[in-house]
Amino acid sequence: MSSDEIKVNFENVGVFRGTYSFNLKKGLNVVKAPNAKGKTSFTRGLELFLIPTSELKGKGYYMNMFATAPDEKLEVELISDTDSWKRTFRRPQNKDYLLAISGDPFPLKGINLSQVCFATPENKLMNSILYGKSIREYIEDISGSKSYDVIAKSLEKFQRNYNRQYQIYKRDLILLEEINTTLENDLKEKSKYLKMLEKLPEIDEEQLLKDKNLREKYFETKNEKEKIDKTIREIKGKIESLNQQINNLKMEINRLIEIISEIEKEHPQITKRIEVLKDSLQESIKMRKEIQQELSKIDDELKSINDNWIKRKKYEEDKCYACGKPLTLKELQDFEKSLELAKRDYSKQLKKVNREIEDYRDEINDLQIQERELSIQRTNLSKSEKSLARRELDLDKIQKELEDNIEEQKSLEKEIYKLLENVSDDILELKKERDKIEDRIQILESKIKETKKRIKELEDSTKRAEILTNKIEFLDECFSYLKRRKDEITEKAAEKFNERINEIYEELGFTDFKEVLIKDDYKIYITREKDGKILSDWALEALSTSERYTIGITLLIAAKEEYLPDFPLFVIDEIVTSYDDDRMEKLKEYIANISDYVVITQLAPESSMEELAIEHII
Repeated sequence: MSSDEIKVNFENVGVFRGTYSFNLKKGLNVVKAPNAKGKTSFTRGLELFLIPTSELKGKGYYMNMFATAPDEKLEVELISDTDSWKRTFRRPQNKDYLLAISGDPFPLKGINLSQVCFATPENKLMNSILYGKSIREYIEDISGSKSYDVIAKSLEKFQRNYNRQYQIYKRDLILLEEINTTLENDLKEKSKYLKMLEKLPEIDEEQLLKDKNLREKYFETKNEKEKIDKTIREIKGKIESLNQQINNLKMEINRLIEIISEIEKEHPQITKRIEVLKDSLQESIKMRKEIQQELSKIDDELKSINDNWIKRKKYEEDKCYACGKPLTLKELQDFEKSLELAKRDYSKQLKKVNREIEDYRDEINDLQIQERELSIQRTNLSKSEKSLARRELDLDKIQKELEDNIEEQKSLEKEIYKLLENVSDDILELKKERDKIEDRIQILESKIKETKKRIKELEDSTKRAEILTNKIEFLDECFSYLKRRKDEITEKAAEKFNERINEIYEELGFTDFKEVLIKDDYKIYITREKDGKILSDWALEALSTSERYTIGITLLIAAKEEYLPDFPLFVIDEIVTSYDDDRMEKLKEYIANISDYVVITQLAPESSMEELAIEHII
């Protein structure tokens, strides 16, 4: 806005019922008025230009300032030599917020203009400083680092879903890892026995027996035994595989019992707790409805008062136009003020109840997630126990089959060695050693075959788990990055503030403090000189209200210089009433140059003026 002067029009804003026009000139504009004559309505009207549409629903606290009648149109307009901005609002029936008919005149993504350019008692920074709280949240808001929380919160929903799905596959993944280790060990063992076999001399069985009949009988019996040997090796391989599966299942069952025990310990009687929370939630919802009904009644009464104001202005009679009884201006103002105070109290209660409802829902949601997790783990435990029982039955059956085959094997083995009774002991020992090694190799091959088959089954069932694992790992990396980036931006913003705070404080001409510093806890600490001594780390609570407000204004100026240097408006309302004349003059002199149009409100005695007036100071 390049104009030397701008015009501001308000329609039905606070005490400005009907249409009112005001002029602001470049530089400092001091808005003076006695109490209840529109100073706050004026600054709130200016703020309506800046509040983002997305945040209007959060401004229920200001409704008594913005729009006292539900069906009343509210409009703010700003006119310069070259441009004009108009914003129209309505207040939905029985709703505690304004509905913007038009869009944001000054859209600026990522920064809440009113939190930087409006030094008012409701400003988040001013409140934090007044009560000595951390200003981290404010710095996060205006620096944009808080947006990383928004991103993280939206990603959390995906992560929760992925984690819940992953739990279904987790047991098989652990089992797959253990079975892969078993396969690797078996392959190493097989390789070891193959090398041992290679080192032993070969035996020409054709030359073992000279007699043709004996030789034929030997190979016939040997072939029968080899069939039995093969069957026994396969059975032993299955038994080893089954034993491994049984051990894995027993470990899995113990692990699941531990998980279930941990969840039950952390959330005892989880289902009952959810029911209790649901009852509390319903009570809070009921309370919210009652508060909303009370607010609706107050709105109806405020609407009636608004009608009285309109008719009083038209007919100029001191009476209630609803019942006809006498009603003085002061009585009407007092009644309206009492309703506004009641509405403010109910609005605060409503916000508190809404927070309670939100907390109850969050806790219920968290517990339901744990309840589902508990159900999943109990289901997994039941499946594992059934699977263990089946495998133990299979093991009993196959061991009996093994015993029968071993008896037959022994019988054939005796027959073979009877046929070989005339063969030298050295050859027989070598044959026995080779048979033993070959037998172990065959058992391992059978076991490896079964293990690979089981691995294939698990791999097929856990393909989705691998995808989920990649997604979860990616989200973990995202969260780490978002947190790191958020902290970096917040810390850098605090460093910039620390660089500029003391410069501005000195430029303001105030000599109260040696240093103002935002520390690691994002609280502000003061170093000052008293009786010739330097006193460090004074907390804000040790300062006067005006000193705290001055620090707040200093920080707002620093924020505007850093994040909104070209924005043409800066407002200070109600927070300098405790300033002495010298401090006020120094403040006026400095802030007159921080923005094109600076507005500061100042209380005037009723004896000096009856209506609001704007004084321009070059």
